[in-house]
Amino acid sequence: SSLLLTLPSHAQLRQFDLKAVDRAVAATMKAFEVPGAAVAIVQNDRVVHVAGYGTKEQGGTDPVGPDTLFQIASNSKAFTATALAMLVDEKKATWDDPVRKHLPYFRLSDLCADSQVTIRDLLSHRTGLSRHDELWDNTPLTREEVIRRVEHLELSRPFRAGYQYQNIMFIAAGEIVASVSGISWDDFVRGRIF
Repeated sequence: SSLLLTLPSHAQLRQFDLKAVDRAVAATMKAFEVPGAAVAIVQNDRVVHVAGYGTKEQGGTDPVGPDTLFQIASNSKAFTATALAMLVDEKKATWDDPVRKHLPYFRLSDLCADSQVTIRDLLSHRTGLSRHDELWDNTPLTREEVIRRVEHLELSRPFRAGYQYQNIMFIAAGEIVASVSGISWDDFVRGRIF
């Protein structure tokens, strides 16, 4: 699991206590039953401390190091929304653009939803489509193939009737980033955000 420590002030950051960082990480790992974590402290765009704590898996012996890779789960949704916000700010897209303006192959099974779904709807989890994680999780399908299969799924709620967590719509939002920017979501996030 990744852990972000926020130190209270710039003056304290210059003189942070590594033992206090170690104690905070240990206490957090214990409280959340996390077997391991990697921590980086950045000051003025410069990494001033990096360390690994614990093990890669519960009961394991393989230690976490500063270069251990972790899955970031739905934190990538924040990158997708930020990337789209950047493109909206640059006037390359709007929140209310129809999804098909950028992804002509995007379809929903409900005719009303299909004709009206916008970027805002994708990011707000209000398309009416339930999770269907089996469609994208651990499959060999490309992002486009996953998105194309959505048209065969029935909506479980009426379009815009309420919030319903949906990962595939964020895959579509990421593909809009690629369509609008001309580079893959991965490259956009790497180059413009990281």
